[in-house]
Amino acid sequence: MVGLHVLSSSKVIGPEHAEMAFKKARVLMKSAANLPYHGFHAHTMNEVLSSALKIAEMEGMGKYEISVLAIMHDVGFAFRYNDNESCGADILSCMMDGWGFKESTIEECGQAVLDTHPFRKPSSDIAAALKDADLSYLGSPFRYFWRRINDLREESRMHPESPLYANSLNPYDWVKSSIAFMEGHEWHTKSARALYEENKKKNLGRLYAACERYEKTGQFSDVLCRRYLNRRAIRDCA
Repeated sequence: MVGLHVLSSSKVIGPEHAEMAFKKARVLMKSAANLPYHGFHAHTMNEVLSSALKIAEMEGMGKYEISVLAIMHDVGFAFRYNDNESCGADILSCMMDGWGFKESTIEECGQAVLDTHPFRKPSSDIAAALKDADLSYLGSPFRYFWRRINDLREESRMHPESPLYANSLNPYDWVKSSIAFMEGHEWHTKSARALYEENKKKNLGRLYAACERYEKTGQFSDVLCRRYLNRRAIRDCA
């Protein structure tokens, strides 16, 4: 795979572009402020941008390129829930065209946003870094990880059109589907594996234990809620 920083030629993405992307995304995502998981500050800024910068530094990529992609990758949620990636890619492409970037760079940036779809493989080095950052919560400390998968469950229950909706209606089905997703997930950069794989395995192990407990007792609380969760999450697990 070829990284974006190689393709940018004489014109490069700089701090001014990251600032403009932030202002644009912040305005657009106000209409998606009710999303418990995909919120602009909780997900885009605190998770994806933070992780993307770590991965980019370790991979030797430019921080402003990955910053623009991380900031803009979910703006499609402002317009639709499903297939938001294609909408976000179109918005980013229009912005970059206005900034005067060459077509090949615009296409690669748009493709990196498209590649954040769960069933797509990254098509470039920078797309791999963005995709790993987008799912970095899988390798976060368990208390945070469990809160975030419950945020995603809550959000999915708000959107019957979501492919996750059916599993979100039952806590056991949700945990089982989370296990299946994590079992099939792989990191696409060495840096993400180094940063997140150990905790991801620990989190998966705790989900296995939770399901075993639920199958025996009909509840998750002893394994998860009492040790790790706040009151809202305890209520959701009941």
